[in-house]
Amino acid sequence: MTRMNMARVIGAGLAAGLVMNVIDTATGLTILLDAGKANLTRLGLDAESIDSMGGMMPWILVDFLSGILLTFAYAAMRPRFGAGPATALISGFTLYAAVTVVLYGFMSMGLFLPDFFLKGAFSALVSVMAGSLTGAALYKE
Repeated sequence: MTRMNMARVIGAGLAAGLVMNVIDTATGLTILLDAGKANLTRLGLDAESIDSMGGMMPWILVDFLSGILLTFAYAAMRPRFGAGPATALISGFTLYAAVTVVLYGFMSMGLFLPDFFLKGAFSALVSVMAGSLTGAALYKE
């Protein structure tokens, strides 16, 4: 079994994070914007922070870190499932499902409105799958 190329995990992961940032910015400022503001207002939080640079900066960082984690998961699963897009989708969906299950629990507690959760879950699925495919395409051992 070969060793994981950590330099490539980080490099490909940053590229994956960039792809995720583009998708998440586009969906966050369109599809999710009104539902996100409604959710923040309902919770008594500053709804205007959602589309401010200060509000977006943590999520930009989250996408880059997620891209690295997605690429790491792909590299770790690659020896068992083989290189390629199928393994990228499996590893990406695994991480997506883990986070989405936790967020579903928060929705059931009332922290997210169902509409916001569903829109967010769908847009995250697109973002994570695109990021995972990007990271996998660039990762080499």
